[in-house]
Amino acid sequence: MKVLITGGAGYIGSVTTAYLLDNGFEINVLDNLSTGHENLIDKRAKFFFGDILDSNSVINSMTGCEAVVHLAGKAIVSESVLKPDLYMENNHIGTINILNSMKKMLVSKLVFSSTCAVYGNPISRLIAEDHPTNPINPYGKSKLLADGEIDRFSKENNLNSISLRFFNVGGSYKNNSNILFGELHDEETHLIPKILKNRSINIYGRDFETLDGTCVRDYVHVVDLARAIKLSLEKKNLEHHNIYNLGSGKGFSVLEVTESIEKTLNLSFVKTFTSRRLGDPPILVADSRLAKKELSWSINYSLDEIIKDTSRFVKSAYN
Repeated sequence: MKVLITGGAGYIGSVTTAYLLDNGFEINVLDNLSTGHENLIDKRAKFFFGDILDSNSVINSMTGCEAVVHLAGKAIVSESVLKPDLYMENNHIGTINILNSMKKMLVSKLVFSSTCAVYGNPISRLIAEDHPTNPINPYGKSKLLADGEIDRFSKENNLNSISLRFFNVGGSYKNNSNILFGELHDEETHLIPKILKNRSINIYGRDFETLDGTCVRDYVHVVDLARAIKLSLEKKNLEHHNIYNLGSGKGFSVLEVTESIEKTLNLSFVKTFTSRRLGDPPILVADSRLAKKELSWSINYSLDEIIKDTSRFVKSAYN
């Protein structure tokens, strides 16, 4: 199967590109390199430099493809609070452009990177797909609007689509040629790689309604996500638009993650407590039973393995 991956120069995109190529797929990558890195695109993929907001770029990169994995977009909660219009344009309008291009090019299968941020502050311990959606930041709102466009478009145009709602992602991937792919940002915002890169961390808030007062998140290995994308591409008998949460079902607080890093890697670093960030819900933990049932998907990696694999890539990228 030939697949277009938008955002294929980014973290999840570069890993997914390499993983799918290792599993027999043919890959086109579309990326504007605003946050991604061309040197992280597997050389077996065909790279198209362009933007999802530019119809000509999308159509050119989509030529000959049977499916689209749409991973391009903006994904930093704190930035979305400061720049909501940027997030609406990229994540909402960009998705509409992808859908319209798919219709024009007769491409009938889409896998979309949605997010747990669409749920806002959860009203249950585990978040299932039928949990109310009430995003509390522009990032979550923009992704929920994109999900809505996909749902409408799928029903009107007989599109087979899957939205995968990612929880916190970590880890790295070594392809069949022993080339390592992982998370590389000019300004790192994610907890584990930020600690490994800077040897320090600001902990935003210690007065949340959690056991130790810090935010609780569900961590999933990037290879587990890439495998979910592969299973989604291979799924038969789709009924227009399906939504699946992808997480481990276990929550770890910021302090628990920092303690795991210290123990797993025998690493010391500076922890500084500061005020809460705007748009941060206290707890986000996935109920992924539907993905397990309908995609035959499961978690293969623990938090300690996520930490070790993230460390492996950080060492290769920055040392």
